[in-house]
Amino acid sequence: KHGDTFESIVEWGCLAVAAPYQGKGYGNILVTAVEEHIRSTLKCKTAQLEILAPSFWKHEHKERLRCWYQRMGYTTSVPDNYEASTKSLPKGSVLGNRFFLLTDADFTSYQKYLT
Repeated sequence: KHGDTFESIVEWGCLAVAAPYQGKGYGNILVTAVEEHIRSTLKCKTAQLEILAPSFWKHEHKERLRCWYQRMGYTTSVPDNYEASTKSLPKGSVLGNRFFLLTDADFTSYQKYLT
């Protein structure tokens, strides 16, 4: 919900930049292209992505991604409320009927309103 109206949300993810090319702006170029496609081709104004990270310890790469997405304008799907934007998954949970979590994890949604 954005304001007093309901809008569709486009979920995206699984973009990656090879390690030797990170920190050179390629990730920003990819995300900008995705957001432009969502806005202009799909006619949607809200983009969403998720991060699956350990609940009780910090995963360096996941924390770096979380900070990067926030710098790019993504906020928790429930503004300023990490808990309401997060589903806790216990160790042993099955994802996609084939992957088992080896630790408790947080599945957190982030959104960005595309202007």
